[in-house]
Amino acid sequence: MRSRPRTLLVLGNLKLGDRHRRRLRTLVDRVVTGPAAPGAKEARRLLRSARYLFACNFPLNAFLEDLARLELVVVAETGS
Repeated sequence: MRSRPRTLLVLGNLKLGDRHRRRLRTLVDRVVTGPAAPGAKEARRLLRSARYLFACNFPLNAFLEDLARLELVVVAETGS
């Protein structure tokens, strides 16, 4: 059985610069940036292909079952 690639998904308004992406790629196979605003179908598709999630100001309640399958979830609410 082949395991999923180590993909980090970034949802919400967290902007990663090139330097950050390079540093993260030493830890994961891919860094994927998803939508800034919740689009259920697209977000769910991306969540199913990821192993890790960084979410910033992104409502995740609708995706709890998908989040349970991830190895790491980091959530930030900045109030903006």
